[in-house]
Parts: sequence; structure tokens; C-alpha cells
Amino acid sequence: RIVRRADFRESQQPHIVQSVGREHHRIGLECCTLLAAKAPAPARAALDAFAYSRARSASADNRDQIAHLELVDRADFARFKALGVIANLQLLWAQRDDYIVKSTLPYIGAERSRYLYAARSLRDAGALIVGGSDWNVSSFNAFDAMGHAVTRAGGRGQEPLLPEQSIPLQEVVDAYTIHAAYALRQERTTGSLEPGKRADFILLDRDIFAIEPFELQHTQVLATYLDGREVYVAPSGAPTVQPLR
Repeated sequence: RIVRRADFRESQQPHIVQSVGREHHRIGLECCTLLAAKAPAPARAALDAFAYSRARSASADNRDQIAHLELVDRADFARFKALGVIANLQLLWAQRDDYIVKSTLPYIGAERSRYLYAARSLRDAGALIVGGSDWNVSSFNAFDAMGHAVTRAGGRGQEPLLPEQSIPLQEVVDAYTIHAAYALRQERTTGSLEPGKRADFILLDRDIFAIEPFELQHTQVLATYLDGREVYVAPSGAPTVQPLR
């Protein structure tokens, strides 16, 4: 697996696209391209690199990813499905905080602002969405990110960031479970509770589908099981949980 960070100006695109595409094709590995961009150019360049590789490879099961998709041109939404590129989103950031209000919206303008963390647009275009954290830059607590993905706000009563880009909770859960397993080529063994798969799961202190989305951030893990074996129990106030037999 190749991990690259693309942080470049638009004038640099042709060189980077060609070099990444050639290397990706030569080695034959999957790639996770990390993009921290205020403009759609880096995402497009990464897609162009994958297209270059696809045209020269016989493999039909590439599972390349692009992460940090803060901004994607709407013309490129459908290319994720067409190229089989996974959209690895950090939706904890999908809120109208000071960074967005003071440092992003004035910089990119009204037209581009319509597609900040465009989870719904990518989903509607057929992209497979995976949930990421970007830890340790931000929290690795998936429930924080789930709440923002659904509400697009930092908390109750706060103005949301592009509520039309919200996605349903079930799809967010899928992004952190079965879709993440697929991205890692582990969907046949984990990522969902099915006969024949590993019993990898967590016990929570609440039914996350029965609460308001703003309460998701308060969700606590009571116990964690890997392959049916208890590997974690919350230190206080947790029920006694026995390993599966």
C-alpha cells in the first residue's frame, strides 16, 4: 500500500499525475492519496493518476482511496464510481466552525463552498464512502464524526454546514464498518455480523438508532470483542460481559 500526500499547485498537476500513475501501475499496489486541499485540483489530479493506471492494468479489483476530500469538483463526483476509487471522508470536520467560517468560506468563494465535504453528492453519484479520523490531528472517536455526518453541525442549536450534504446514520455506520473492511480487503471476514465471519463487535451504552443525532457524541463503548474474545471492558459502570463460547 502506497501512501502519498499531495499538496501542490495546479501548475504542478501534469508532472505529479504522470509520476504517481506510472509508479502505481509499475508496482501494482493500491494507493491511499491524502489530500488537504482548498481547491478541487488535487482530487482531480489523483483521479487522473488512477485513470492512467487503470488504462494500463488488467486488474478489475483495485481498491484505491482518496482521503481528506474537503473539496471535489462536481464534475468529478461520478469518476469515483467509474474508476472504483473509494472516497475516504473525515466528516468530523463537516461543521461550521471557525476554521470553515473564517479561513475557508471567504477563501474558496460561494460556488465552491457548495461542495465542502460533499458526502451526499458523492454518495448519490455512486461513490463508496469510508469513514476515517485523521488521528492524531483530530479525534478518532467515530461517534463524534457520525454525529457531524448526519447533522452537519457541531452541536444542537448551531448553524449546520450544507445540511443538504447530510447522509443517513445507517450509511455512516456502514462507512466505518463494512465499507472500511472492503477497503482493507477484509469484507469476507469482518465488517458485519454474519455467519462465517469473525465475531468482531462492540457493546454500546445506548441504541444509536433510537436517539437524536446530536446525542451520538455521548455514546460510550462498554466492551469490545475481537473474534469472539473480550479484549476491552469499560473501567467503570460497565456490566459484566462474558466471552462468547
